[in-house]
Amino acid sequence: MIGGLSRINRYLLAGAGVIGILAATATSAKAADTAELEAALKAMQAQMAILQKQVEEAKAQAAAAQTAAANAGGSDLDLKVKWKGAPELSSSDGKFKFKVRGRIQTDYNNIDQDFDITGRPDVSAVELRRARLGVEGVVWYDVKYKFEVDFADETVAVKDAYVAYAGLKPKDWGIGEIRFGNQYVYNSLEQITSSRFITFMERAAFTEAFFLDRQIGAAILAGGEHWSFQTGIYGAPPAEATDFLQDQTAYSARLTLAPINRDVNGVNQVLHFGVSGRHRDEAEDIRSGSNFTTVLDDQPFRYRARGADLHLADRFVATPFIGETDDLLNLEAAFVWGPFSMQAEYAQLWVDSFG
Repeated sequence: MIGGLSRINRYLLAGAGVIGILAATATSAKAADTAELEAALKAMQAQMAILQKQVEEAKAQAAAAQTAAANAGGSDLDLKVKWKGAPELSSSDGKFKFKVRGRIQTDYNNIDQDFDITGRPDVSAVELRRARLGVEGVVWYDVKYKFEVDFADETVAVKDAYVAYAGLKPKDWGIGEIRFGNQYVYNSLEQITSSRFITFMERAAFTEAFFLDRQIGAAILAGGEHWSFQTGIYGAPPAEATDFLQDQTAYSARLTLAPINRDVNGVNQVLHFGVSGRHRDEAEDIRSGSNFTTVLDDQPFRYRARGADLHLADRFVATPFIGETDDLLNLEAAFVWGPFSMQAEYAQLWVDSFG
């Protein structure tokens, strides 16, 4: 019995020794793993510190760039480029805009006329009716400009050439602007509609007969969605190279109403009415030379128009210079329903002639 217990004790002692060895081995392995984890964590912390520093440096550089751009008033990168029939450049804030504009229109005329009556031969010819190039845009938000030159018929003619302040924006009645320069005298829907949008290449004959064209002057324009108003005062147009006209004045006013002006499912619908008037006084003809300036007779108005509205036709309707003053009344109406449109105008001129 005593021998058996001794053997058991020896077995227990041996087992305890084995357990002790295993425990010591496990503790040693665990310590090694912990050391490795601690080393890995320290390496990750060091890497994160480096990345954090890089992020902070990038933020600082971005802030410095934004501050520099703000102090410089913007950079070239805020330029917007669009194509609206022609290249259009603008700043992102809308402060500046610049657009190239122009058009080319050709015309063929075939005119059969009796030489014994008209004194003019038949015409069969093609012409470059309009060849225009210009620019338009905005500066400082509210100042508009437009300049366009026509190179047709082997001549150079300035068309629109004006600046305008477009900052008139009364809260209750619409928007408006003041224009200075060469611009239309605001009479007749037919005349002030751009040649890009009129139905025919040539306008109605009365616009030429009554001289509804551009002149240098000042005008006020205002309007809203359903109405518009234009009025202005204009000076004399230029005469020959050694002559010029002075004291000729023209006054005009035009009011339009559009009780219907809407877009329904992509269909443009407009019902338009307008009335306008103009008064003109004759000018003095001044002839100037290197050593003299002579006031000639007063320069009255004359009235003429081309036959059949053909641009290459002769002016078969023409009066002498007879008008001391004249007054124009014009009534206009238009209807638009999608691609269909029609318009009509009535114009009457009262002339105070010599004698």
